[in-house]
Amino acid sequence: MGDVPNCLSCWDTGHVCENHPDSPWAPMVDLLGACGCGAAMPCEACCSPVPEDGTARIGDAFTPDWMRGNPELDQRWASQADGDRMLGWTQ
Repeated sequence: MGDVPNCLSCWDTGHVCENHPDSPWAPMVDLLGACGCGAAMPCEACCSPVPEDGTARIGDAFTPDWMRGNPELDQRWASQADGDRMLGWTQ
């Protein structure tokens, strides 16, 4: 990530606090003002919804639009996809 994020809501992680959706989710970033009082949810400011028909992995919901489809950036989320499969969320 660069010095200035593309999205100030999630600080380019795609994760925000479900109780404070304008704050990055604390477990993903070490920032003053990041919040972890609730579970993570996809950032509505930069993550478009994914199809609910099972064709997308759950990690895609947390991937900012500007990162989707870029193989180099997709590697950043590869470990999350592996975790999704281990939990049975994807095949």
